[in-house]
Amino acid sequence: MRKLVSFFILALVAISFAKVTLNKSIRVNAGDHFSGGCTTVNGSIVIEKDAKLEGGCKTVNGSITIYEGCSVRGIATVNGGIRVGEDADIEDDIVSVNGSISCAEGVSVNGNIESVNGAVRLQGVTVRRDITTYNGNVTLEKQCTVHDDIIVKNARHQEHHRKPLEIIIDNSVVEGDVINKDDDKEVIVYLLNGGKVNGEIRNAKVEKE
Repeated sequence: MRKLVSFFILALVAISFAKVTLNKSIRVNAGDHFSGGCTTVNGSIVIEKDAKLEGGCKTVNGSITIYEGCSVRGIATVNGGIRVGEDADIEDDIVSVNGSISCAEGVSVNGNIESVNGAVRLQGVTVRRDITTYNGNVTLEKQCTVHDDIIVKNARHQEHHRKPLEIIIDNSVVEGDVINKDDDKEVIVYLLNGGKVNGEIRNAKVEKE
């Protein structure tokens, strides 16, 4: 997990973007088109309706909001939540360390979704690769499709939560497996309203409606 945080910070320093700032928030106006992306250290990022960024959006201390119809390469924040509006297209990964991830109907994520300490909530979303979490619950609603796996990773060197980690698959499909790699964490998978996992459910309790 430390490597993940270090990666974010190095990426913010090393990569050149169309909009760059250290201690300010960034807003991209509706319909704008940039060949790069947006990066800030201490500030939030807002991408308004139908804007298109060929690069990604990255911040260390701040939230990221992507409005409906937008297209961006990837999204990453260390300390902040991520919200993605309807019909947005994310070409790469969505990653948050300390913050929730929320995606509305029609969103397409062509990479992974990864959260360390925040909840992941998806409604009508297509995820082409994996969803991974360490400590956050995962909720899939309104006919989501995850083409690969949902993975609970081992949160080493952390105090484990007493409450079970919940994975809710409500009227949605996971084409791959649901895998709990943390033997010290209780994981419960809820299958609701026809929700299903086409692969295996490993090291987790299953409750069906």
